[in-house]
Amino acid sequence: QAGPWTHAGVTPRSSYIVEGLDSGKRYYFRVAAVTLNGQSPWSNHAVKVAP
Repeated sequence: QAGPWTHAGVTPRSSYIVEGLDSGKRYYFRVAAVTLNGQSPWSNHAVKVAP
């Protein structure tokens, strides 16, 4: 199950590298866009296992 969520960072790019993850551990990710008009809804979460 996803959550609780931790803020990983902000980037002006379309990709982001999260560092310091534990190898073999499962992580859940979600993203949102932020513009001058505010924040978009959160995406559906994606699940990845750190190499």
